[in-house]
Amino acid sequence: MLFISLIVALFSVANALSKVQLTQFEENGKRHFVEKDTGRQIFFHGVNAIVKGFPYVPLTSEFDIDVSLVDKDHQYLADIGVNVYRLGAMWVGAEPKEGQFNQTYFDELKLITHQASKYGIYTLLDMHQDVISEKTCGEGIPDYAAIPKAQDFPAPIDDIFTDIATDGYPTRQDCAKHNWPQYYNTRSASSIFQNLYNNITTTGSTLQYWSRFWETVAKEFKNEQSVIGYELINEPWAGDIFSEPKLLIPSVADRENLQPAYDYITDNIRKIDTESLIAFAAVTWDDPIAAGFSHAPGSDVNAATQSIFAYHFYEPPQYTVHHYFKTREADAARLQTASMLTEFERPTNDDDIENDLFVKAANVADEYLLSWMIWEYKTFCRETEASLNSNSQAAEFGSCKTGYGEHLFWNDNGEINPLASKKMARTYAQKVSGRTERMHFNPQTRSFELIYLANTAIKEPTEIFASVKYQYPEGYDVTLLPKGKVFSKQVTENIVGVYANKALLADGEKVIVRITPKSVTN
Repeated sequence: MLFISLIVALFSVANALSKVQLTQFEENGKRHFVEKDTGRQIFFHGVNAIVKGFPYVPLTSEFDIDVSLVDKDHQYLADIGVNVYRLGAMWVGAEPKEGQFNQTYFDELKLITHQASKYGIYTLLDMHQDVISEKTCGEGIPDYAAIPKAQDFPAPIDDIFTDIATDGYPTRQDCAKHNWPQYYNTRSASSIFQNLYNNITTTGSTLQYWSRFWETVAKEFKNEQSVIGYELINEPWAGDIFSEPKLLIPSVADRENLQPAYDYITDNIRKIDTESLIAFAAVTWDDPIAAGFSHAPGSDVNAATQSIFAYHFYEPPQYTVHHYFKTREADAARLQTASMLTEFERPTNDDDIENDLFVKAANVADEYLLSWMIWEYKTFCRETEASLNSNSQAAEFGSCKTGYGEHLFWNDNGEINPLASKKMARTYAQKVSGRTERMHFNPQTRSFELIYLANTAIKEPTEIFASVKYQYPEGYDVTLLPKGKVFSKQVTENIVGVYANKALLADGEKVIVRITPKSVTN
């Protein structure tokens, strides 16, 4: 951990980015992200950075191919077009013991957000969990809030685990007996989730504790311009499916468990932070039908104006990408919120474009003008011979038991993998001075098209990320319509700006931008 004095010294750069808001709702559409200071639409391409075990935050003192988020990481990620992190704000890291919040943990998260903002990278804070607790071979919430009905884990999928590791949890050897998602189907995990969701009936309910965590996070981050907002929980489980089997029916748990819990937490956050956006997710198997939410989180009639419907895509278990995105985007339109794909497959480190699930999903995301983050930038866990031979679920750094990343962007020698980097470095509009109608990148031809209706009240240019190193080493040509009314200029090595001739371009006039690899002739 770095000294607090270094963290304080970086506070001055934290406001380099404009706060993110949402557009007005558009009929038959959804809300989009906009810069508060300029009114430009923002589109995000990003990565997850989730550390699932102690210290529950990436390393900030030095570069490491597995676990760091430092300047070298931020620079590389900006170079491949990343402008947002989904950063784990782990409840168990923030409050390891009941009522005792760890200020050093918050300071480390702030240090990352401040450093990232210098590279134009925003942050979405995510209360991550997988199978909710170390008690159930997962991670997420503190022990005091993880209250199962009975001490019979992992019934009914196996006999009770009786071996206990030195840290008081089931051993890594026992946990490895089943693929980790199977542990959701245990009475212990399901009942812990149900206790978390239960409506307020008595002082000291776990829902109150969950809300207190987010209220504390909001107090810490409400003035951070580069923090988009808060994702209330990652991939929520339905609840106690053994007492209420109907919770397994798509949309039921959204309506009966998640909606009231989200409303309660959001109302409490809004007493502290009135600006940051709230990201919320349904259960992960609502594929065939609409999610069960009737409204955006919170009791305020304007809650949708500050809400992001978050969803994930993996094939399997989800259906085809077109069908799934259409269903989820319809949810966002019905709820009148923004939407964001906060997890999906990372690219493969090869030159196969046609069969890469990341490429397929990113192409469809363009069709829906959808911002996204891949899972996951690095492993964010590190084993040693000693940790592998121990009985603890913990790794030497973090925890490698539920889903984690790989050496995708950095190889074992600490060198950049160019093939994965090229796939990630898609050409796209990061900021648009108007209302976007179409954005499309063809990774095979490397051609790009952006169509938008100009807002001439916006002084700043449209900014398009176009990587010279990974996409256009031969350079690129920019074609603009209407001719003479807009012009382009290089803003940085990888950013081309499109400017309006305000004397000629009418408000609401259609602007078309095309970028193609520069023609090479002998």
